Amino acid sequence: MANVVYHKTWKKILEGAAGINVVGDIRLILVMTNTTCDTENDAIEFLDDFTTLDECDGTGYARLALSTATPTFDADTARNSNKLVCASHPVFPSLSGDGARNIQGVLYYINVLGDDLQSVPLLYAPYTTPRVPDGSNFTIELPSDKVILEAFHAATATAPITND
Repeated sequence: MANVVYHKTWKKILEGAAGINVVGDIRLILVMTNTTCDTENDAIEFLDDFTTLDECDGTGYARLALSTATPTFDADTARNSNKLVCASHPVFPSLSGDGARNIQGVLYYINVLGDDLQSVPLLYAPYTTPRVPDGSNFTIELPSDKVILEAFHAATATAPITND
């Protein structure tokens, strides 16, 4: 299953919507196997728009501020893109395996005033196989370059682009 990038969120970011701080307050939600984060996109504008968020209910779970992994939003001029990069892998400390279901994936969102009615989903990253926490630290493994998301700018050209 592929990552899901939520269209309405990126539109808000590109338009500079009030209250949207891309790096300042990104948080993570662990979602379980009944989530609809993987199947809903077009109608999703805020966290409360999901039919079923199915947030983790295991002992010790709390939403995690990505600031624990020191995120940055870096310009890559060679690739004509912006990258959301972490300095380290995010960790949910001491997460128990007593939840109702297994962990299906991670939902990255922009926290706006601590309110699901205003907070906007950014990216859903599913696991290939659902994971079961075991009471130890639950680490979100990122790629070796620790890039969470790369957004490419529109191409600029002086000549028309053709398929020749």
